[in-house]
Amino acid sequence: GGAPADEQITAGPIISDDPVANWEGETHLAVAPDGRVFAVWIASDIGNHAFIGYARSTDGGSTWADAALVPADPSARAVDPAVAVDAGGVFHVTWLELLSGGARRVMTAAYMDDGDVFTIPEEVSDPNAPADWDKPWILALDGGALLIVWGTENGSSLYVARRQAGASWQRTHISP
Repeated sequence: GGAPADEQITAGPIISDDPVANWEGETHLAVAPDGRVFAVWIASDIGNHAFIGYARSTDGGSTWADAALVPADPSARAVDPAVAVDAGGVFHVTWLELLSGGARRVMTAAYMDDGDVFTIPEEVSDPNAPADWDKPWILALDGGALLIVWGTENGSSLYVARRQAGASWQRTHISP
């Protein structure tokens, strides 16, 4: 595959050029049916703080609004972002927060285009079962349900949280 040898490939626009971040990576994208694009990534500074950056485009990725930060807990290291868009065009972001003392939690928030704001982040992992959560992924299903799946860092267990629109999160341990 790939482009023919004589075809010129041009990189698209830079969507984040944060002078504070010394590393940005693990980018994830979602595209709405109307062409809006939402990108999330880890942004890490020289002090080893980690945040979730995001940028959005309303024209299929040709131009981008200024990058900003997802409202994660500032005392935690926010990593492993993923994003999905539901049938109503709302973008939902999930990420992992690494807390002091080694605790971890899987978080989510929705981006509201009409106010250019996020909903208040909420934990989807079980706060009473601190574990070595790792790599959350999110999927928006037809009918308004959201699924977030994550595992443990050593790969020994897999969990899923499901929420129907307007309901609370239901968690299930789906592997040993």
